[in-house]
Amino acid sequence: MLKVHLEMRKKLGDIVRFVMPGNEMLLVFDPTDIQAVMQKEGKWPIGGASFVWPIVQAYEKRGQLNVGFVQNETWKRLRTALQKNLFPPAEADMYMPLVAPIVEDARKHIPKHAAEMDKLLPKITLEMVASVLFGRSLGTLNGTAPKEDYVYIDMVMRMFELTDELLMQNPAHVPKEMIDEVDRHVFYIFDRGEYHVNQTLKSF
Repeated sequence: MLKVHLEMRKKLGDIVRFVMPGNEMLLVFDPTDIQAVMQKEGKWPIGGASFVWPIVQAYEKRGQLNVGFVQNETWKRLRTALQKNLFPPAEADMYMPLVAPIVEDARKHIPKHAAEMDKLLPKITLEMVASVLFGRSLGTLNGTAPKEDYVYIDMVMRMFELTDELLMQNPAHVPKEMIDEVDRHVFYIFDRGEYHVNQTLKSF
C-alpha cells in the first residue's frame, strides 16, 4: 500500500481523493498540510481504526477496552495510564535488560530463517513484548513454547489482515462470517493473554 500511495503522490500531487469500496478518503502527503489538519482535529484525536466496528464490537462483547479502538475521555484516560510507564525514554531504557537477551537469541535464528522472516519476526516481537510484560521468554524462538502460543501468534497476524480487509469493506455490509472470525480471534487473543497474566501473578 505504501508503494501505491507514493506512486499516487508522484502522479497526482500532495492531496489526493481516494475511493475504495465503502470508503472515500482524502490522502494528504505534505508534512505542512498534515500538521495543519492535526492541529484542527479538536480536543480528542480520531483514529481510522475506530471505524472498524466489528473489532470494536468484539472488545465490547468481552467487556474490554483497547486504547486503539476508543475515543474521547475514555481514550485520554487509557492513553495517560499507558504513557507514564511505557513511553518516556527513561522508562523505555529500563526494559532494555529484558529485551536484549531476546534480541541476542533472535540473532542466532535469523540466518536459518532468512527466507521466512514473515514467520520469524512475529515470534521475535511476541517474545520482546512478553519479556517486558511477564518478565520471561515464552519459548517460541527455541521451540519450547506450548502450541497455544504459536496459535496466538497466528491469530494476532490474522487480525492485522482482517483489519485491512475491514477497511476495504462497506461498513454497512460487513459479512457475518467476517464478524464471526473477528470474534473468534479477539476472544482467543484475550484468553491467551489472560493465561499469561495469571501465570505471572502466581509467581509473585
